[in-house]
This record gives sequence, C-alpha cells and structure tokens, in this order.
Amino acid sequence: MHYGSATKSEWKERLSPPTSTPRLQELERPNVKTQQHDILNEPLPEGDFDLVHARWILHHLPTPEVAISRMVSALRPGGWLLLEEVDFFPVHASENTDYRDFMTALVNTVVKASGRDCFWARALPRVVAEQGLSNVSGEGDFSLLQGGSEIAEFFTLTAEQMREQMLGTGTIDAEKMDRALNLLSEPSFWAFGGGGVAIWGRRPGGALPCD
Repeated sequence: MHYGSATKSEWKERLSPPTSTPRLQELERPNVKTQQHDILNEPLPEGDFDLVHARWILHHLPTPEVAISRMVSALRPGGWLLLEEVDFFPVHASENTDYRDFMTALVNTVVKASGRDCFWARALPRVVAEQGLSNVSGEGDFSLLQGGSEIAEFFTLTAEQMREQMLGTGTIDAEKMDRALNLLSEPSFWAFGGGGVAIWGRRPGGALPCD
C-alpha cells in the first residue's frame, strides 16, 4: 500500500491525507501489513494482489512506465489496477500569463528534482492500455483555485521554499514571481489548478469473489 510522498513541514502535514505511509506503519491491525518498497529497484511478488493502487506517486519517478509494468505483473488473474495522477495542463488555460508561468516553473522545479514532471499524466491512459489489461477505462477532473484559499496558500508556501531554485531555472524572473504570489493572496483571483487523472484496468483471467 502506498500513498505518494509528503514533506515534514507542518503546513504540508496539515494538508496531507491521514493515510500517509508513516501513519499506516503505526496501525496495529491483524489484517493490515505495511511495507516500504522501492518499486524501481526491488521486484514485487508476481501475481499476488487482487488490487494495486497508486495515488500521486508516479510523477515522482524518473521511469513511471517501469513501475506500472511491475504493478501489472503483481496482479493476480482477475485483479484490478487503479492509478491516480495529477497533470497541471489546466493552468495553461488561465487568462493570466503571470500565473501560467509561475505554476509551470513551480511544479517543474519541485517535481523534476525527484522524478518526471507534473505534465506527464496525460499519457497515462495510453501507457495503461498498452499493458494488456482488460476493461481499461478512466475519468478526469480539474480543480478551481481561489486566491487566499488553502490550496493557494499551499502553492505560495511551496514557492517561498523553492524561490531560489525557481529563479535559477531562468523560466521566471523575480518580478513576475512576486506578481503571481500577490495574485494567490487575492480572493478576487480565480484560476484552474491541477487536473486529476484516474485510470483502471483488470488483468485477464481468473475471477474475484465479488464477481
């Protein structure tokens, strides 16, 4: 069981789901086993799982296709794969260029330090469909951001921590960054945030008890 990555700062912890890996490890349940695993360098048990679910983790990996292939191999015949990812393509639809450039620089700086990028999940349907699964389907949505909201504060605090790295990329200058940060504090400002992509499919063969 794995649920993305999270920082140790209090503001990020406040917005993190209650089922983060450290909290799961604190559970004492006879039917729950938690385990840390490096999916790019450590094999998974073949055909051992009825359900494999990963949420907002693949964009942190340099080769998410490798991880997906291993997840599929870990499914029992008839088992289901469910992948949820974020893609920030909706920010390009904003009418404000400062916000567009700011968000692009922010997510690229944060994620590229550890993995792929936050504009990758648009390829997820194709990648999953190429895994030989049946019943492949999916859905998507996108978030709305209002200046002064918790999610706007999340992006503001992240940018303040990553300011020098963002400016060092040369894709945004200090003046534009400050204008964007001011927008994020204005309740009159509205824009699209990230888009959510969920894709699922079933490994052929077998049947689950719920069928």
